[in-house]
Order: sequence, then C-alpha cells, then structure tokens
Amino acid sequence: MPDGSLRYRPNTPKVIYETYDDEVILINMDSGNYYSLNRTAGRAWAGIERHATTQEIAQELRRDYACDGVQVEEELLRFVKELHQEGLIVPDEEATPAPAASATVTAAQRPPFDAPVLQKFSDMADLLLLDPIHDVDENGWPHQPPPPGK
Repeated sequence: MPDGSLRYRPNTPKVIYETYDDEVILINMDSGNYYSLNRTAGRAWAGIERHATTQEIAQELRRDYACDGVQVEEELLRFVKELHQEGLIVPDEEATPAPAASATVTAAQRPPFDAPVLQKFSDMADLLLLDPIHDVDENGWPHQPPPPGK
C-alpha cells in the first residue's frame, strides 16, 4: 500500500492525459489502455500533477467534500495504488509541490465524497499501439502487416 508521505507524478511521456470539465482522460502509450477518472479522482489527479503527497491530497479532499476523514484516506491510498499498478504514476522523491488552490465553497456547500474511481478501457489498445508510420501494410493506416512468417 502506498505511504501517505510519498509524492508521485504522472508517468510522462509514457502516459498522456487531458482534463475536460470534471473528467480526466489518461492514455498509457505502452499498453494502449485508456482511463477515465470520476470527479473525485480528477481532484486527486490534480494533486498528483502538483507533486503533492497523498497526505496533502487527502487533506484537500477532506476540505472540499463532506466526508469521513478515515474513508478519504483509505480510498485515496487504494486509488493511488491502482494508478501505480497501471503504470500511470511513478514515485517522485525530488519534486517540490506547487501550492494547492484554496477552497471556494463553504462547509455547507461541499458535495458528498465519492470514492475516486479509475475506469479502464482496453477496446482501442490495438489502434493506440499501432505506429502509423512503420507498422502498416500496403493498404496504409490503420491496417497492420501480417505477423512474420505468415
């Protein structure tokens, strides 16, 4: 299980990602899998981008959501472990964290805490792993050449 005092960073350039409103989309260019993060996971990802420790991220989530502090810590550590197992983040011992944004909602306005969710998709892995310049047959992209010996 990840230690709450560790810092992580996105595993770039192997992982590319983009944020759209409250959703974060990640693509692991080594596996071809792509991922979607729910709103809470997107907030945790923003902390990872800033090189915050998991303790700092948990503190921000407790500040921004109506929640049980123990539940936040457990769910965040589970989520970080899952990100690490998927190769989406790597430990970053040398990073200096950027400051977090301050809270913009009052305690009464905080939404309920939902566990951070990493949704994995592998249906496009073959296309995402296809090198459009080198790994094509005479028909061009996206047609792969047959395996050697066939």
